Amino acid sequence: MSCFVVSFAAHVAVFIILATTAGIAHASRLVRQILRVRHRHRSVGNLHLLLTGTFYNENWFRSHILPLSSASALAKIHVVTDEPLFRVEKVAYVCPPRRAICLFGRTISRSVALLWTAARWRPDVLMGYHIMPNAILCLVAASLFGGRSVYQMTGGPIQIIGGGTGSENALLCLLRRHSVLLEKMLFHVVRLFDVVVVRGRRAAAFVKEQHLARRIAVVSGSVDTERFCPNGSPKQYDLVLVARHIKEKQPHLFVELVHEIRKKQPSIRATMVGDGPLTEELKQLARTLGVEENIHFLGKLDRVEEVLASSRLFVLTSKTEGLAIAMMEAMAAGLPVLAPDVGELGELLVDGHSGLFIRPRDVAATAEQVVALLDDKERIARMSNAGRKQAVQRGSVEAVARRWDSGLESILNSGD
Repeated sequence: MSCFVVSFAAHVAVFIILATTAGIAHASRLVRQILRVRHRHRSVGNLHLLLTGTFYNENWFRSHILPLSSASALAKIHVVTDEPLFRVEKVAYVCPPRRAICLFGRTISRSVALLWTAARWRPDVLMGYHIMPNAILCLVAASLFGGRSVYQMTGGPIQIIGGGTGSENALLCLLRRHSVLLEKMLFHVVRLFDVVVVRGRRAAAFVKEQHLARRIAVVSGSVDTERFCPNGSPKQYDLVLVARHIKEKQPHLFVELVHEIRKKQPSIRATMVGDGPLTEELKQLARTLGVEENIHFLGKLDRVEEVLASSRLFVLTSKTEGLAIAMMEAMAAGLPVLAPDVGELGELLVDGHSGLFIRPRDVAATAEQVVALLDDKERIARMSNAGRKQAVQRGSVEAVARRWDSGLESILNSGD
């Protein structure tokens, strides 16, 4: 099937999904107005939250669920997901039967599970991570069964600009090119949510400029600052990258960076934590550049804190980001960070204080920054202490839980 046919089919499918979502939301709102039905919710401290999302790994899920479970405003959280994760206080998992997933696919099966849960439990707040399909499903369920709808714009505005072609959703990726029509439709759907949650000031400014939300809450993920902390482990790696191997993260630039550094420091030791569709391509690039002995591909790990504790510097090469959980974990573990000034990374990374801003595509210049920093142990120590302090103040579970308590009050006060 040609690329044009695939792209055209994707445009039609997205158009139908967005039009149907908007139709359901508007019709439900009209019915509520006619019948004079207003949103009702339980008292603060007894609130019930339903959430769903694409949880890429356990660390990512932990960073978001732990502060929510610690929020004093919430009494119960239902998480709709493919399979149960670890036990968390207040959290109950709703998982579609495996047979249903095999027959109908993950998206349809999870959609039915979410609608069934919303109809049965009538949660006060329904929250979806990423616009499609998770946030849209929560908007539909909230429209049909009541409750506040919340869109978690985890990756920043790129999730919706151009119709969402920059997002990681499989269907939106098939669009292949920006669509003015789909962007307008997607913006309209976003405006139907009661609240949009963003990671930092840049995304909040975009949402305000485009008039995309009645209410905006700025809440990041969290980091377990007791689990991720300096522990005096011997440094096995000079550089570490923790990221999924996808094009948005630009991991090939990390391999090229190691190659450039190797010209000045032949014994450079680096590691890449994560996996994805580009893994084999990255390994081949490392072989081609002659750095296969300098880079250890560790794959997907649950005990990331052990790798961070045995590393000296954390490098991020992403093209786009929200407020990267991996970066927060690295700073909490005491690693200076070298990352581009994209998304909300500047919310936490202070250039020259807790790390350095880099231009990943300028590999030669970045290599010079890395080599200079590796040779300056005193500067690494200062950045380590500063980064750890910032991570604790901004990203600890307790700090984010307090912001959620404030954010939930804002969500419940959003108008009909």
